[in-house]
Amino acid sequence: VTGPGKERCSEGDMDGVVRVALFALDAMKFVHNFQYKGIRLQIKAGFATGPIVSGVIPSALPKYTVFGDTVNFSSRMQSTSKPMMIQCPEKSYNQLRNSPGFDFELEEREKDGQLGVFVKGKGHILTCWVKGFVEVDKTKAVVDMVTTKAARENLPNKDNILDENKESGAGDEIDLEEAIGPGVDGREEKRRVSFKLSA
Repeated sequence: VTGPGKERCSEGDMDGVVRVALFALDAMKFVHNFQYKGIRLQIKAGFATGPIVSGVIPSALPKYTVFGDTVNFSSRMQSTSKPMMIQCPEKSYNQLRNSPGFDFELEEREKDGQLGVFVKGKGHILTCWVKGFVEVDKTKAVVDMVTTKAARENLPNKDNILDENKESGAGDEIDLEEAIGPGVDGREEKRRVSFKLSA
């Protein structure tokens, strides 16, 4: 069960789901290579994408907790998964498929000749297996990232931004800056990513 990757994740933001998928794949790789006194372990994983509410409760024994249908859905994805497999629902599948910077290996789940699986409280839903990934060309990732962000926010100058990036030559650097929410001091924090284009 996972929480958000950062504060104020907007609808369509793929940063959180990518981080969770990469973490799950790393966990599977570690467990696959781990053994103790000749004994090998197996785990199963699952995650879902959606809104949650978080807070510190209760007053007697305070702890940080997350609530919401997405938390329950993530738990169902894990419980209905298979050993050494990572399962996610259709919404997460679509976000991973369109994520800039990574090309995820995704496979629709089929059970008894039918796509998807029955999930308590949801009925029969389409799900997929997350089986691996490769990093894509970072020059293409920059264009994809700007395209996705511009389309999501309906930026009026998105074509100009893309034209500038496409016309950049080998050795040129492209800087992207994204607001990621308020910092500890209340000021807006920004994330800056730089790429140097290769020939």
